[in-house]
Order: sequence, then C-alpha cells, then structure tokens
Amino acid sequence: SCVGEDDRGEALIRWMEEHGVRFEGVRRGRTCVTLGIQGREKMFLTYHGCLGGLRPQDAPLDGVEHLHIGGLWKISPDGLEALVRRAREMGIEVSVDISNPPADGDRDFVFRLLNHVDILFLSEWEMNWLLNGKPFEKLFSYLGRGMKYILLHKGEEGGVLFSAEGYAEVHVPRVVPRIPTGAGDVTNAAFVHAIHSGKDIHEAANFAFCAGTIRASGVLYPKEKEIATFMEMNKI
Repeated sequence: SCVGEDDRGEALIRWMEEHGVRFEGVRRGRTCVTLGIQGREKMFLTYHGCLGGLRPQDAPLDGVEHLHIGGLWKISPDGLEALVRRAREMGIEVSVDISNPPADGDRDFVFRLLNHVDILFLSEWEMNWLLNGKPFEKLFSYLGRGMKYILLHKGEEGGVLFSAEGYAEVHVPRVVPRIPTGAGDVTNAAFVHAIHSGKDIHEAANFAFCAGTIRASGVLYPKEKEIATFMEMNKI
C-alpha cells in the first residue's frame, strides 16, 4: 500500500488503526482519490496520486500469507509480473482484481499475470472485456494449473464461484443499494478471510457475497457477526 504525505493520508492511517489494521506501507506524494459516480452506469473518476509511483519493491513479502493486487490499473506495470511470480515462489497466495480496466488496457499483460495468480476477482463486464470475443475456456483453462478460484461478481444477483471441480452460483437477497461503491472490494476481502478462517469454498463464497450485499445496503464495513446473522435470517 502507498499513502500520501498529506492530511488525507494521515486520516486514512488513523482510520485503519481504529479498525485494527496496521499500516506498513509507503508514504509519498499525495493520497489517491476515487470518486464513484452512480447513474445509469457506474463510473469512476480517479486521481492516482502516490499509487502511480508505487513500485513492486515497495511491497515487503517476508512473513506475508496473502498478496492482493487491487488497483491493477493504478499501479505501474513495470515489475508487477515479477512481484507476483516471486510471491508464488515464496508460497504466498496471490489474488488479483481486474478492477475497471481502461479502454486501452493490456489484455496480454493480464493473461501473463494470471499464470502466477491463485484467485481472480472480476465482474461480468470485466470478464467480457478480458476475453474480447474469445471463448470462456481461455480464462477457465487457468483453473487446475495454478489458479484455484475465479469469483465472478454479478451485482445484486450475487455471483458465481468457479474452481477446477466445477462451479457454484451464489444468490443473495436484494437490498436497497445505499453504498454500492466498494461492495465488490468487501466481497473480495471477505472471501479471502473466509478461506483463511477454514471455511470450505462454498461457505466462503456465500459469506463473501453476503458481506458485499450488506455493504451495498449501507453498512460501511460489516463485521463477521453481522454477516453470520444476515446469512441465518436469509437461510443462506
């Protein structure tokens, strides 16, 4: 992670500490800011700030169990492939969120990166962008030869978990969307947490998409007990 040397960066670090997150990243420049614009289509306006200068060597890997690449298009691609390759060689689990690719995004770079990824997170739109008319098999062929899971987000419908053994659809109750921006990130984080907490993959997928749904309903960062109660109430 990289946080700017400005007031917004200080506020972010204090907020993380209040929520039990220890920040050990880099401080430089100005903090990245993303504005979510919700209309007929969701759009994002991003000032990359310090993330534009984030380098793979800024990510310390000693003692790390999981490396998540969340801002794929906000980070300089130089060395990113080498970083995830080194992480895998060290036995570190790696996940990637394609996260709103730009029109001129390099698809070949993403496919090269997937050779070193354990978990891929993406939406239906992002999957269609990545395949660009190619058959689904091109993406799913990574399963079973290094990649463990693909978690496909389908918005308010829930999502689909793909693995080498097959797939499972996850349906969640519809809610009135109050904070939809960030729901996907909460889903991704909840899935990784659930897997590392010992849940099987189907339990983890249900837990994750319920977490994202609760976020969309207005709870900024749902706690595990809130997610469990939501699942019990909705018989998930």
